[in-house]
Amino acid sequence: MVLGAGLTDDSTIALYALRPKIMLDVAKLGDERWTLLHKANTFMSTIPFSGRFYCTTKRAVLVVETGDED
Repeated sequence: MVLGAGLTDDSTIALYALRPKIMLDVAKLGDERWTLLHKANTFMSTIPFSGRFYCTTKRAVLVVETGDED
């Protein structure tokens, strides 16, 4: 079950889903499978904003950073 999803500036899709734990995964168009970034007991909220995908847990704010760093 998908609980939230967003699109980043470089067309990376970030998604969090329940399967059986809550997982944060990413994939780009053309990828054969999702890449697991983080497992959590719960995410408090998620939001795509300004080309990034943000998640909050009880302990942290997570952001999906994509592309090359200069």
